[in-house]
Amino acid sequence: MAKESRKEKLEKLGSALRAEFERIKRDRLPLEERWLRSYRQWKGIYDPEIECAIPADRSHTYPRVTRVKGLHLISRLIDLSSERNFDIEPSPVPSIQNDDLVEIVQQVQGDPDAIEKAIHKLARERADNLKNRVTDQLKEMDYEATLNRVIKSGVMYGAGIACGPLTNSVTRRKWEIEPSSGQYVPVYEDENVPEFEYVSIWDFYPDMSAPNIRSMDKMFRTIRLARHDISNLIDDDDEDSVYESDTIRKWLEENPHGNYARPNYQKQMDEDEEIRVTDGDYYELVSFYGYMSGQELEDLGFDVPKQSLSTSAPLEVVLLDDKVIKIRTSPYPVDVPYYHIFILDPDDDSRIVGESFPESVRDSQMGICAAARQISDNSAVVCGPMVEIDTQKLRPGSDKTLKSFQVFERENNSLNQDDNPAIRNVSIDSRITELLAVYNMWKDLMDDESMIPPVSMGNVQGEAMRTVGGVSQIAGAANMTLRNMLRSIDRYTESVISSLVEWFQSAPGLLAGRYVHLLSLVVSLPKFQSAPGLLAGRYAVVR
Repeated sequence: MAKESRKEKLEKLGSALRAEFERIKRDRLPLEERWLRSYRQWKGIYDPEIECAIPADRSHTYPRVTRVKGLHLISRLIDLSSERNFDIEPSPVPSIQNDDLVEIVQQVQGDPDAIEKAIHKLARERADNLKNRVTDQLKEMDYEATLNRVIKSGVMYGAGIACGPLTNSVTRRKWEIEPSSGQYVPVYEDENVPEFEYVSIWDFYPDMSAPNIRSMDKMFRTIRLARHDISNLIDDDDEDSVYESDTIRKWLEENPHGNYARPNYQKQMDEDEEIRVTDGDYYELVSFYGYMSGQELEDLGFDVPKQSLSTSAPLEVVLLDDKVIKIRTSPYPVDVPYYHIFILDPDDDSRIVGESFPESVRDSQMGICAAARQISDNSAVVCGPMVEIDTQKLRPGSDKTLKSFQVFERENNSLNQDDNPAIRNVSIDSRITELLAVYNMWKDLMDDESMIPPVSMGNVQGEAMRTVGGVSQIAGAANMTLRNMLRSIDRYTESVISSLVEWFQSAPGLLAGRYVHLLSLVVSLPKFQSAPGLLAGRYAVVR
């Protein structure tokens, strides 16, 4: 049997991954229904089954209490996460390179106490350098804007996602002295910098068969691009290009009008907001990130050491339909994440994605809506004057329309000589007071379910707010619910920082040896013995 060519192997891989994506896409449909309900609740739009049940001549009001409280929660989380919420500290007994140790011993002339002090001083300096470098890169890439979008997605849908770090090239200017003239002249150099990218929850397809979102071994993401963006991936001049230029060119010739079709959830969202759009000539890429064994990678043409054939490695594959246009192994170790996920409710182990904020207050929001509709309907019925008219007692031809300063002329004859007036007011009980009590009951229940009491939103009314102790207790209780969410943000930050520091080690064109190899940032990090020029010890991320 003839050996398969690389092209044939990629075709088989593309078909297999496309079939796997279609399976995961079907499995995600229940999640999409949940997200659509959360989206409508946030926007103040009734679900179709509820909208159909409300008569057309009745009130369709929707108090957007969920959005008000949700925006407050987002603001609080962003405010508490806006400053640097990580730190890098040397371990109590740091390990350093032998060259550094020999230099320290020579400087302090062999005094054991002085040696330990010098080691700790060096460890502190290098830990601070690493911390400053990470902080500088986060600020330069405007990471705060990405974090804000991740937090909003986490509150609205239960999960917020970012990927990276990706490598971006920027041109920087520096000044150097020109030898011939002795003058400073500008010199422009390209520099690789890290970048994190926000991923919409709608574009992310997790493996629903995984026990939880952090233990998935494969995941997909869809990316929509214009034709010129796809064309820019073609690079015939670069032999090391990561994209399959011939495959892209041939596919574009066969599909001049794109392959993007709006998914069902997008059609429903557009319909809810009364948006009329067409699909347009756009192209949808499917990005796969998962693990393959060394043997599978070798079969695809990768150079895999013999001792690694039985182990797994992270692989990134990009598809156009079922055509592989990019394939590469991840530059990061297996245990360094590429997708970083903030889960609002991480304690709910029964779901692949945590419960969203709208889901947690849905019943009380629906109760508020029902009470508000009843109040509106009843108010509309009784808002104007209602009268009973004895037409036999009015002069023939009298105008019976009620208006200001109207005079009704009464017919005076023997048949109308009783004590009842020709016109009298009719009073119908609107039950507004009782319905307001129902409305406030549901609103109080939402305060309890959301754990965002009015005091945390600036409402300082009440007897308890008259004393310092009362204010302190209520404010403390209002902040209790944020602590678990902040721990979830810490875990998200831990994932981001660990991958960013790993990027310093792996990114081409950087002095990777200046930075430590971090594998885990939960409490402390394992020792790393091969990073020249920077402390190889343990570090901790603390708030």
